[in-house]
Amino acid sequence: MNKTQVSLILLIIYLAIIFQLGERSFGGTEPVLPSTVVNLVIILAVLSVFIIPTLYRYSLLFLIIIWSALYLLARLVLFNSVPLIGGLNIYLTIADIAMLWLAIGLAYNLTRNLHSSEELVEKLTFSGFGKRIYTLAEATEEVKLEFIRSRRYNHPLSILLLEPVSGSIQADIQRTVQEIQKDMMDRFLLSNLGQIISQESRRTDLVLNETKGGRFIVLCTETTNKGVTGLAERIRSTAEERLGLSLAYGVASFPDEASTFEDLMHKAEQELIQLYTASNLKTPDSNSKSV
Repeated sequence: MNKTQVSLILLIIYLAIIFQLGERSFGGTEPVLPSTVVNLVIILAVLSVFIIPTLYRYSLLFLIIIWSALYLLARLVLFNSVPLIGGLNIYLTIADIAMLWLAIGLAYNLTRNLHSSEELVEKLTFSGFGKRIYTLAEATEEVKLEFIRSRRYNHPLSILLLEPVSGSIQADIQRTVQEIQKDMMDRFLLSNLGQIISQESRRTDLVLNETKGGRFIVLCTETTNKGVTGLAERIRSTAEERLGLSLAYGVASFPDEASTFEDLMHKAEQELIQLYTASNLKTPDSNSKSV
């Protein structure tokens, strides 16, 4: 089990124990440990840690002080029939506060583990790179602008289409691994591949991704077919060295091979399919649908 699962189980077990103790009475008809007040405060404290997103950023000591003060205030103002101190009451008060502290600590630890998991997922997405990777839909206007600029000034423009060879992205994943673990590993490898593409391409290049098939598109301004092929080879070599991924790529250039973005994509896809056929490789499902 991971840390989040352990934290959740401990919190559930602890809450079950203290609420069960709250229903027990010792020689009388009313429950004495823990008190109804501390049960209520524990519920509010635990819920607040989960419901208010910013609380987990504060220190645990801060939360303990705040909720301890609220507990004491509730005992003094709203539930003052039983004194805080005097006789056995002092021990009951200390026990209540100790249980409140432990509940807050367990809830706080669980919340931090949950947010750590969320941050890890965010790091596995493409938004964390030095150069942002846009989706094809987001970059529609940018693509049009680059084509207008290339046509107006008669400058070259090329498209590089890259995708992992089917099966290679499963490297180092055991066949019996659970589906969710496999999916996370796929995302991790694709994320690292996107980072490699961002690092190898120039600042003026536009990097796009198609999330369904794990395919990347690099729109290379002021670049001929020969230049973009060199970029593709660098990316392919780096991906194989760092990640063990085999990459297939297709290249198409404006205006020599096509005059629109859609035609360039089609030409690059045809080159990809020819590569798969020549190498006897299985074509990914993403190739079955034209972009």
